[in-house]
Amino acid sequence: MTPREVIRTNLECAGGVRIGMNFSGGRWNDFVGGALGPVPGYEPRRWTEGTIEYYDDEWGNIWHRVLERSRGGEIYRPALQEWSDFERYKTPDIANPTRFAAAAEAFRQ
Repeated sequence: MTPREVIRTNLECAGGVRIGMNFSGGRWNDFVGGALGPVPGYEPRRWTEGTIEYYDDEWGNIWHRVLERSRGGEIYRPALQEWSDFERYKTPDIANPTRFAAAAEAFRQ
């Protein structure tokens, strides 16, 4: 069975040959996913102060993390610090068709 057929029989409770699998790293995976691509031309700013790395995201949040101890981080300063900030806040262009190109290609297969 193809991955699509496996998932369809799972969803229909039609007694497929096995349950659908979703393992990362190039292992057994019956699913396909997609997400928004990056904002064209946006480059995050990164800087370090002592053992803390700071960086921004496309939404305007400032993140921080402890160097050598974490990979992700947490929001240090949110884009909207007060409700009054909402009036002048500009969201990234999430409707830009170029941001959907990789997801569209993945779903075509």
